[in-house]
Amino acid sequence: MEFDNKYPIYRQLFEMLLSDIINGKLKPGDKFISIREASSKYNLNPNTVTNAFKELELHKIAVTKRGLGTFVTEDTEVLNNLTKKHSEKIVDDFLSKMYSLGYKKDEIISIIHERGEKNE
Repeated sequence: MEFDNKYPIYRQLFEMLLSDIINGKLKPGDKFISIREASSKYNLNPNTVTNAFKELELHKIAVTKRGLGTFVTEDTEVLNNLTKKHSEKIVDDFLSKMYSLGYKKDEIISIIHERGEKNE
């Protein structure tokens, strides 16, 4: 993975791990790779990886068990909220772009219906 230096690297790693959870690559109760492994895999300073894991814990997405490692939470409410927030962000970004192109609400809805029928 390549990181963008304009944006905090720990935050990019945090978002990548979130994406892995939302997309099902990491499931509830799965163990994250260790800080040392992640540092090596992504060629990052261990402190950067630690900050990403702390961010996951802060949002109650990860649970660290002393001596065992860090795991994806098994709290379905937390995970459902994570997925909901992610999907809302996607929709908000989409709508913002469509409005900036000059589309009106009804036109956007029409486009979504058309594309949805083609993709079913």
